[in-house]
Amino acid sequence: MVKLPENPKTLKFQLDSKTTTPRRSVRIGMASIGDACRRRLWFKFRWASPLQELPSRVNRIFKFGDMIEELAVAELTEAGYNITDQQDPVEGFAGHAFGYTDGLIHNVPEAPKTPHLFECKSMKASSFRAAVKRNDVRVSEPKHYAQMQRYMHAKGLTRALYFVVCKDTSEVHIERVYYDKGFSEDLVRKEMDIIIATEPPTKEFIETQFECKFCDHKDVCHRGARPERNCRTCENVDLEEGGIWRCTLDGKKLEVEDQLKGCGEYTQLAIGIDWSL
Repeated sequence: MVKLPENPKTLKFQLDSKTTTPRRSVRIGMASIGDACRRRLWFKFRWASPLQELPSRVNRIFKFGDMIEELAVAELTEAGYNITDQQDPVEGFAGHAFGYTDGLIHNVPEAPKTPHLFECKSMKASSFRAAVKRNDVRVSEPKHYAQMQRYMHAKGLTRALYFVVCKDTSEVHIERVYYDKGFSEDLVRKEMDIIIATEPPTKEFIETQFECKFCDHKDVCHRGARPERNCRTCENVDLEEGGIWRCTLDGKKLEVEDQLKGCGEYTQLAIGIDWSL
């Protein structure tokens, strides 16, 4: 049976039909450095693909996550735990990688003298059950594990508190995570390699694999689409310390607006080619 179209005059339709255009990520987010696909990180950093409109449902998910974090901090504070350094900035390689911590939590009973990185996440019931069953964030959510390791490395911390809230039941799962020096240093090298690379990393997945199913860069990565035309996909650009992009033709420091606009001397990087062949 063919599904009938929704009535556009209803409140629900008007709310659900709204979309938001996200801003370009100026730097690599440390929250995503654990992504298994280096190409995705590189394409995003280089602004290779068009931005995808975010439906209102997705915006609600993000806002709901922020609300849960606020509730978690309030509950922990009421229980006598001291949380400091909320949304503390963390700068990565040459200022081209960046992140914000959820905070530091003090007086954790298992190690009351050791400040812990505080990382709060919210999950649907199925993901939450998997996290509880495995009780090892390295296995259940490797990107979350990498994010905490990268922040601990940058902040000189040795412990993290992984605080997970189930969005369906309000249950809480907590793990204490130890700093892994070797793993963290590998992440720093990965971050550096992606930032300084002038061509996409080797392709590790084929389009039919799950890792590619919801990727915004499928067209450029797998289907030979031309990348977006901007300074970040141009050969005539250098990256400098402090998160600076500079044009090699006239020496001009490129602000975000300049990078988006580009110029008539655009020369495309070798993007969209399958370098694994």
